[in-house]
Amino acid sequence: MEKQSVSASGFERNWFAVILVIVGLVIGFSLLFSSTNLEKSFALPDTSGKLVFLENFAGKPIVVIFFSPRCGECVEEVPILKELYQQYHDKVNFIAVGIKYENEIRHFVKEHEIPFPVVIDTSLLVSKRFKVHWLPRIVIFDSNGKIIFEHESKLEKDAFEEAIQKAL
Repeated sequence: MEKQSVSASGFERNWFAVILVIVGLVIGFSLLFSSTNLEKSFALPDTSGKLVFLENFAGKPIVVIFFSPRCGECVEEVPILKELYQQYHDKVNFIAVGIKYENEIRHFVKEHEIPFPVVIDTSLLVSKRFKVHWLPRIVIFDSNGKIIFEHESKLEKDAFEEAIQKAL
């Protein structure tokens, strides 16, 4: 009895590869879009160039602060942010989004010893999505990923703390 080798034709292998690619894309996109329940999300490089994903901060409230080192009110708000971070960092995630001036942002972060992650939006695409018209801009997400607070211009410590408390 003669043995016959069973092998797939080139056509069958190509179809199999196409199906695997499609399944991979479907799974990848579903993971990408279902991995976060945030109302808005983004990925931006931090001051060392490492890509930071906002959805990695999900699960507890998130305070997002848009700032520029050229913004006087932003500079005035730094001590308040550092104090609130020290008080709430175990219950709330903080992330700052520096706008446009990459080298100045890096210097600002070092000079002011910012203790939480800082990412850089040089293209302003994320800032536009969050409708940043004035700085500083504060956006607070609750632990379910819904935006519950938005404010433009410097926020006094008491008002800032009240907004954080509502997110808890």
